Amino acid sequence: MSQGAGTFKLAVIIPVSGEEPLLPALLTILNRFFELNALAFEILVVTAPNTSLPEIDCTIIQSAKNSRAHQMNLGAQDIDADYLWFVHADSTLTKELCTKVHEIVTTEVKASRKIYFFDLAFDAASPFMCRLNAFSANIRAKYFATPFGDQSYLMTRDTFLGLGGFPESFFSGEDHAFIQKAKEKNIQVISANETIITSGRKYSREGWLKTTLLHIYLTLKQEIKGRD
Repeated sequence: MSQGAGTFKLAVIIPVSGEEPLLPALLTILNRFFELNALAFEILVVTAPNTSLPEIDCTIIQSAKNSRAHQMNLGAQDIDADYLWFVHADSTLTKELCTKVHEIVTTEVKASRKIYFFDLAFDAASPFMCRLNAFSANIRAKYFATPFGDQSYLMTRDTFLGLGGFPESFFSGEDHAFIQKAKEKNIQVISANETIITSGRKYSREGWLKTTLLHIYLTLKQEIKGRD
């Protein structure tokens, strides 16, 4: 993996809990692209307790808590990087998306007060109805500037630290709470105009309707709590 002298241009932080069969492919894409484009970068995989990983070539940090918010904060804690990119382990990245990330981190000014996200799509193995989930997520992100965490967040480290990291008081919904706090501080939440692909295996395993209704309930609950 390409490394800079002391400071990384980009740190990719990937929280992992349980089995993540798509993780090796994700790491391969990241390493190949950014090495070819000579970018100083670091990949940090932050594991929850009792997580077993295949053999992978990156920095591994073990979290004492099974909390995605804590894992992402832990990954960002000591890394010296201009930009932080939070990516879920079941994501698939296209060359076009990586090119956009490269463009942002090499041309944006470091003081930029923006959080970039990506349009969402589900992989071909996902239930057909997941297209509706992707459509609604993209509408929510485009018109209400509230993307979900699996749409991936890219920002300067200064922006992340200024927001105090992801709130750890939530077992889920930390992505929503983080974005709400960013908007309260007048930080732009904008699309990078590229698509990230996520796995729909949870919808396949637990049922599309059940999983969708649960996500709607948790989102509404988070929205109400955020207004209290």
